[in-house]
Amino acid sequence: MRAHLFLILVGIVGLNLIFQSNLNAENASYEDIVAKFEDAKGELDEPLEGLKAKYIKGLQSLQKSERQAGKLENIMAIRTEIEQLDKGVTKQVEGYGRFNRLQRIYVREKKKLEETRRLKTFSLASKQRKLLKELEVNLTKSNQLEEATAVHAERVKIEELIALTDKGVDPKSKAQESKNLMGSKQAKLKAYFVGRSWGSPYDSFTFNADGTGTKEWKNKKWDIKWEMSSDGVVRTEGGGPALLWTFKSKNSGQRKAENPKLSSENWKVSPK
Repeated sequence: MRAHLFLILVGIVGLNLIFQSNLNAENASYEDIVAKFEDAKGELDEPLEGLKAKYIKGLQSLQKSERQAGKLENIMAIRTEIEQLDKGVTKQVEGYGRFNRLQRIYVREKKKLEETRRLKTFSLASKQRKLLKELEVNLTKSNQLEEATAVHAERVKIEELIALTDKGVDPKSKAQESKNLMGSKQAKLKAYFVGRSWGSPYDSFTFNADGTGTKEWKNKKWDIKWEMSSDGVVRTEGGGPALLWTFKSKNSGQRKAENPKLSSENWKVSPK
């Protein structure tokens, strides 16, 4: 595995040189600068993807031997591990030595590669900041203020990336951690209303797990659709104006019309 990882790492040694030599603020457009930066940054993920593929191959080989031995619980543990990898989650299994040893090797090498990615991301982002700053100045001098403003906004994003990596944080790992936390929060909120009916004193909304549902009002029914935003607010449409729902617990919540002029739709809501 280490020889394999060495070959992967050697393949990206020239990334910084390629990125630096192909671009400068005089001969490249804003779009070119951003596109080439994203391409170069994306290539930094390749060693980790290669490591993950090798780990999955090892798990599948172990799964095959466990199937031949008829050990269902071990097979289920391996399947769970493979399914959770895209979420950046690994979990040791008590008493399962071969699995745990394989996983420890993966976790150790993954941390090394994430640190390599962090350092290379910092280097790339620093070069990108310099290019964007030069382009911003040039555009401002030529009175292309709208374009200069767009470049400035991109440079601010790069500054944030530099600050993050300079603190020793791998940006991809941080993003995955935030995504996992968001998914956990959404799952908790969905438990409040999915499969249940909520509404005001005058109507009732039923929320199905597949994002559909029904609205009932004065013995009439309408089909609705619902979706949850990243901050946990649920939007419904159908049977009237679009509504925004905030569920505080299994027994209390609020809703309001998406259109602020329709204040008559704003109510405290509860289960029906």
